[in-house]
Amino acid sequence: MRLRLLLYVAIVTLQQVRIEANDLTPSCPQPPTLMNGHFRPLKTDFPYGSVVFYKCDPGYRLEGSRKLGCIAAGKWDGKTPRCLQEKDNGKSTCRISETPANGRVFPSLGITVNIGKRVMYKCRRGYKLIGNSQTICVAGNRLREPVPHCKRVSGGCTIPTSIKFGKLSPNSGKLRYGEKVRARCNRGYVLKGSMENTCLYNGSISNRPPRCTRVSSQRLSAARSLNFGQSENPLPQRRTQVLCRLPSRSIKNGIVISPVDSVREGDIISYKCDKGYAIEGSDTSTCFKSGNFWPRPPVCVRRNRKSSRKAICNLYAFFNGRMTTSRKNANFLKVGEVARFLCNAGYKLMGYKKTICGREGKLLPGGAPHCVRYCAAPRTEENGIVYGIENGIVFAGKRVFFDCKVGYKLIGWDHTVCRSNGTYEHEPPLCVRYCCKKPVISVFGRMIENHEYYVKGEMVIFKCVEGYELVGSYASVCHTSGQFVPNPPVCRRIGAQHVIPTSCEIGKIDPAVKIEPDRKVFAIGSLAAFSCEATSELHGPNTAVCELDGRFHVTLPKCLAIRKKCSLPKLEEDVTVDPSHTEYDPGAEVKFSCGKNFLKIDGPVSGKCRDNGEFDIKRMPRCALSWSLLALLG
Repeated sequence: MRLRLLLYVAIVTLQQVRIEANDLTPSCPQPPTLMNGHFRPLKTDFPYGSVVFYKCDPGYRLEGSRKLGCIAAGKWDGKTPRCLQEKDNGKSTCRISETPANGRVFPSLGITVNIGKRVMYKCRRGYKLIGNSQTICVAGNRLREPVPHCKRVSGGCTIPTSIKFGKLSPNSGKLRYGEKVRARCNRGYVLKGSMENTCLYNGSISNRPPRCTRVSSQRLSAARSLNFGQSENPLPQRRTQVLCRLPSRSIKNGIVISPVDSVREGDIISYKCDKGYAIEGSDTSTCFKSGNFWPRPPVCVRRNRKSSRKAICNLYAFFNGRMTTSRKNANFLKVGEVARFLCNAGYKLMGYKKTICGREGKLLPGGAPHCVRYCAAPRTEENGIVYGIENGIVFAGKRVFFDCKVGYKLIGWDHTVCRSNGTYEHEPPLCVRYCCKKPVISVFGRMIENHEYYVKGEMVIFKCVEGYELVGSYASVCHTSGQFVPNPPVCRRIGAQHVIPTSCEIGKIDPAVKIEPDRKVFAIGSLAAFSCEATSELHGPNTAVCELDGRFHVTLPKCLAIRKKCSLPKLEEDVTVDPSHTEYDPGAEVKFSCGKNFLKIDGPVSGKCRDNGEFDIKRMPRCALSWSLLALLG
């Protein structure tokens, strides 16, 4: 029994020690603040093991470690970093004053951006960007990188050099924008990389050139012995398992040449006519993903000894669209025959929708067209702006940029890219109207991420310079009323001994201003509203808040009489007014004159528009006849 009692006491004592140990878990005070910088995360408790990260305001650089940790001793390890101002000429913005020739800059030319903001460049179609595509505004009122330039791309893309152990189709010359070059490997090799590469509008090829790697002899023999319809793929390196069935080993008056019996996607077979016959059509066909060959097999026609072979135009596969000819299922056109092309939905035809086979065996005008994927123009907010749209569409791979009108803030991505499936990478942003002006803070206070205007719900974080502490909330939120709630705090010198005020007194104010509620003294945090009579208008803020330091942080308003515009009464026909308008602003002055046949103005020679909307003219002027005119009339 005694043993059980001792064991019970020991367990209770151990639990008590654990509870006390948990209660004594060390914690650190608020991390040291930085002048011209801030830390994250913002919270009230920092237990042992907590880590804070420091960051400097734009235009300042961090000196020291960017993070501090709370150690078991209940203090922050390491030395507090500092924010040092970058060398600057006193300005904190960059003006976009230059744009590359044959290119564009975002934001637009003449716009001023703050330090740390990004500036992007883009070339027109047919030009290639030489230099950096983007830069940022840094201290010294300058952009970090020089403005790039746009170099004209002559005639599309140069076809890459031939690949070892393989072939390219076409294998020489130039590609037009949007055209593709296809690669295939020799027998016993497999393709590593993209089988198709496209000529982009900047004159470059879409992917790196592929390469052909040798297949082991065992895998190659397995490929040769494969039967049609078998689903197993002995060459896992190949990206596809599509097989095309050979038409036959021969065509009428000719033969089919194929490296293997099992022809896979991308493989090419060729045709050869017997002696005395000529090919009419394409002499090669390619195995496509559908399991069919294109172009269709040609025909071998007997040569005419008296005349050479007539020119024809070969028709190749037309992707993402439909091609129609006068002869059904034709794989070539005779001279004078016509082919028509139509793209699927979501694709745009690059070239002519109607071509004719010319005498030289070429499709006219401009060769065979092709279809390019595009996205419809992205939707924008009523107060939004979008750059980079051409004729209401955006081609796949192209980027568009978003911006908002003056007085609105962009919320979301400032750019997006049209993807190959016809959708955009990012949703369009929102344009939210600014609601609050920058709050007025104490002389020794600072705001993190300082802006001139803020949108509804946006938060402002406050801090004090070294040697001062916050009195009030460290954060305020922009309210629909146009004010920040709660009121911004004040900064008080650490250790200062003084009484915190409990009220504010409105000082000298225009007697015509009405105050609601009607009193001179307001409690801390209360709101005073100002207004004028119907015949006057208020100049200045219409509200003010009694701050924690016992002051109204606004310039008190005043009432000014509503100034009306003036209209001149009807004058005599011979009287001239300078300047001549239908209405005049208060304070505007006019002068009266007469023609050369008159002696002088009878009445005032000038008048001034008063605030009540009337000219200070007692009687209207008129023109008196001159003596010379009287003599002529006499």
